[in-house]
Amino acid sequence: MNIRETAPRITELEKISTRTDTRDYLAKAASTKEKLKDWLVVDVDAHVNETAFWSEVTDRIDNEVLRYIAEAFRDRGPAPGLLNINGPLYQDVAGRIMHQQKLAEPTPPGLHRQVQLTQRAMDALGIDYMVVFPTPMLSLGMHPQIDVEVALGNAYNRWLIEEILPQDKRQKALLYLPFNDPDACVDTVERFGDAPGVVGFSVTSTRHKPVWHNSYMRLYAALEEAGKPRASRSASTPASPGLIRRSSNSTVLSACTHCRSRTTTWST
Repeated sequence: MNIRETAPRITELEKISTRTDTRDYLAKAASTKEKLKDWLVVDVDAHVNETAFWSEVTDRIDNEVLRYIAEAFRDRGPAPGLLNINGPLYQDVAGRIMHQQKLAEPTPPGLHRQVQLTQRAMDALGIDYMVVFPTPMLSLGMHPQIDVEVALGNAYNRWLIEEILPQDKRQKALLYLPFNDPDACVDTVERFGDAPGVVGFSVTSTRHKPVWHNSYMRLYAALEEAGKPRASRSASTPASPGLIRRSSNSTVLSACTHCRSRTTTWST
């Protein structure tokens, strides 16, 4: 039997870039979304890239002097002033994952850009609720100035409560606890704990002081009284102690810090 050979048909795919719409590069998730339609799906490990809206955050700094300094940093360049450096970032895999470099996809006027980008991901994946926490600020616990951590943490919390959460009831938040100042942590819980959309508080776990230190007992009592959990989220930074500081491998850093954080997740 003769089999006629034909040249394979090659389909040219559109290249994914920093401007690719989230719904397009998640389009293959449609079949999974259909399978999950009868399930309640909650993503509790979602990131918000707060430095993409850094001026909105720093404009909410309570301390007038630090707010002025943040404005001065902003006027001199694009770097997020006052925020300490995260160190080398490998999430874009040397440029192969374009969306990790920058989210430049267009969004129409109306809802806040962050809200729209999150909605696109949620709708594409079939997620009912998404719980967000910071990304560049994950290393804020190693900041050399404790008052700056407190100021930026509360400014970020205000930004979420005032700007993001009211625009979509499906988006929830674990607010930032300035863990280097236990008294300020208590103030944060008392100040923001009852805000709509706040489901708990998070500790960025790259720090020196252990979570069982006696200075945090008032904080844990306040969390228990408020009925809110405390989660931990890992990060890697050149200032991290011990094994984390000695490792040069991004995968090792992520594995070590995730294990370190997960041991205290959702304790109250």
